[in-house]
Amino acid sequence: NIQLGLLPTQIPQIKGLALAGICVPAKEVGGDYYDFLPRGNELLDLVVADVSGHSIGSALTMGWVRTFIQNRARTGTIGSPDRIVKDINEFFYADLTRAELFITMFYVKYDTSKRLLTYASAGHNRPLLYRPGSPSCTELDAEGLIIGVKKQVHFEEKIMQLQKGDILLLYTD
Repeated sequence: NIQLGLLPTQIPQIKGLALAGICVPAKEVGGDYYDFLPRGNELLDLVVADVSGHSIGSALTMGWVRTFIQNRARTGTIGSPDRIVKDINEFFYADLTRAELFITMFYVKYDTSKRLLTYASAGHNRPLLYRPGSPSCTELDAEGLIIGVKKQVHFEEKIMQLQKGDILLLYTD
């Protein structure tokens, strides 16, 4: 219940977008996390992450990372997707190393007025993009090591133009 309580309870209502989110926990507590972070009228950040393991330590770490991200959102200091992932890695590196944990993450910034998707990955499952009329989905990928393995890591940032009717699926195991 505590783990599920840290996930969003309301989905932002943004003109032109349909958003949804769900977490179906395993029998054990774990470190899965997702969030919607509106930034003003035109920007929306999306994050999905998974702390390794199925333990109280994983869930606690997920809570700390969530607090870090939400604090940055509230203070307007998130920056770009590659920057926030880099900052999380540097801030939590020592704790993750000591706890023998790591985090995978996919972080997205979406500009609703320009339909511009900017994203970075820390070794997370590749989101799927479906375009109407396309016979298959496209996997979104950006280079980046999982969080907590190495203190100084470069996270690649990519930009993609979305089109009306596109469906983006971010997920974790």
